Amino acid sequence: MRKILWLLLPLLVLGLAACGAEVTPETTAPLIEVEIPYEEPAATLPYEGIELTFRSIWQESNPQAQVLTQAAQFFEKKTGATMTILWPTDEEQSADVFQIRAADFGAISTDMVLDLTEMAEKAGYNEKSHETLRTQIVAQLGFLGAVAHVPYLGGVYYNADAFTNCGITQMPQTWDEFVAISQILRQKGWAPLTLDQEDAVAAMELHLRRTIGSEEMLRYMGKDAHWHFDQTVVAAMEQVMLFVQEGNMTYGTPAEYPSGQNKMALSNAAMMVGTNADCADIEESTLSDLRWGIFPYPGEKASGTWITADMLVIHRDCENAQAAFDFVMLLTSGEFDQLRADISCGIPADPANTSPIVGAMESLNAAPPEALGVFGSRQTDAAVKLWSGWYQKASSYAAALERSK
Repeated sequence: MRKILWLLLPLLVLGLAACGAEVTPETTAPLIEVEIPYEEPAATLPYEGIELTFRSIWQESNPQAQVLTQAAQFFEKKTGATMTILWPTDEEQSADVFQIRAADFGAISTDMVLDLTEMAEKAGYNEKSHETLRTQIVAQLGFLGAVAHVPYLGGVYYNADAFTNCGITQMPQTWDEFVAISQILRQKGWAPLTLDQEDAVAAMELHLRRTIGSEEMLRYMGKDAHWHFDQTVVAAMEQVMLFVQEGNMTYGTPAEYPSGQNKMALSNAAMMVGTNADCADIEESTLSDLRWGIFPYPGEKASGTWITADMLVIHRDCENAQAAFDFVMLLTSGEFDQLRADISCGIPADPANTSPIVGAMESLNAAPPEALGVFGSRQTDAAVKLWSGWYQKASSYAAALERSK
């Protein structure tokens, strides 16, 4: 699975990022007993005779697909509906419910999307979803036309066992604290930070957002402001330059995907900038099983995290919209949502659930995640040079940023 394509964020009004489906080693999820939101007893079979079709983005062998299959079977048992799941290898045909990758959500046509506002209000969806994701959906479509299914939370991910072994119990909130824990890790034989080239762009943007703020970031990308004229920007570049010079980066990074992030499992790297999708990528490609943690990128301003999600949409021509919506709610809240998060190193769509990633829900709730994506592929060269210590002067990095606009 390709890592999260957060560079596509400008496609959305608020910068909804792109990401791949979660991937983990193949397992078979057990059938679990859950309660679905019906006042009627199950024996009434409220949707008997109704047929629903679900178009999946997952391969049938994926563990998340096993959860989807179990949820469909449970829904049939409790409601009497007949569920048909269409996998990527199946022939293209119309469906009632579609899984949409975040990478594709920015291009979705409102002509095919059913407005879910009324049904969501009756179901108490606000309490069963993350506000930031709801805001992104409404900003993109003009109404609540989707339900977030698989969230991806960005920040600084770390090897929780490495932190424990080094006695690090307090996560850094400021840059000075981040430098301090990096020194501890280095003294204990760990390479503090690894990056892929694309993640270097994200790290550079996060560093500037946390230093000068999001509004200033946007202003400096305009024609009337210049990165290399601002001493605050130069000072921020100097922070990273000194961090690299002190030996806090893994050898040879930023590297091309996936070798940079795979150093979390194949080398002595302790931290990376990325999302939980990257964690799942690493575990799949290296056959590893790390204990992950996350904290917001350290700094004084803005937010040190970002969030996106794969979405579920109901086709506007669906003849049994309420049944389809009830199935969507079954997947994205309660125990099936929890199971998906547990088996895929994931973030739950339901804020009442928990994540196997240490600190994930705390990081999500500490400050509203912002949209990331002011920087893109044009800034890759400048970001790689910054995090690899290419120049000797911080002003040179600011000048490289200016040339990349």
